[in-house]
Amino acid sequence: MSTLYLLGGFLLLLMVATAIAVAIGSMIDEHYRCSTARSFNKSPIHVFAALRDIGNHAAWRKLVKTSVPAGNGFRLSYLKNPVDTRLSIVREEEPGTLIMEGAEIEGPMEWTWTFTIEAEGEKGSRVTIEEEGVAKNAWYRFVLKHISGYDKVITDLLRDLDEHLTAAED
Repeated sequence: MSTLYLLGGFLLLLMVATAIAVAIGSMIDEHYRCSTARSFNKSPIHVFAALRDIGNHAAWRKLVKTSVPAGNGFRLSYLKNPVDTRLSIVREEEPGTLIMEGAEIEGPMEWTWTFTIEAEGEKGSRVTIEEEGVAKNAWYRFVLKHISGYDKVITDLLRDLDEHLTAAED
């Protein structure tokens, strides 16, 4: 009987914590902006080509399971996320600017990534990603602001890109 009380108490505590997180999330603006940057030992043309080839993202982005053509973009599925996303190129100016729009399919997130790729040194480049997004769900807003961070996905993307470009040298 005491195990049942413990389980009930734990579930009640979990429900209260979730309700508090959602209440806090509902006070956070659904629109957000973040950015991050990273330097690469590859030319802007190489970096631009890798980013632009969305159909090949599953080969080098660690959490992307598949990337298949869908409409005017690609549908990406993820290893740890049950919600697929749509990702498409909106504008490109090789090799300096690439703008992509993304959204979760039947999910609460939409975003625009603006990649700025600049030459750095003799053979390198620096990529800055600016993300502007909308998190329509209060729980997601809470998680983005207080747990994972708004820039988690774009930081991981640049890390994976660096590993991909470095492996291509070998």
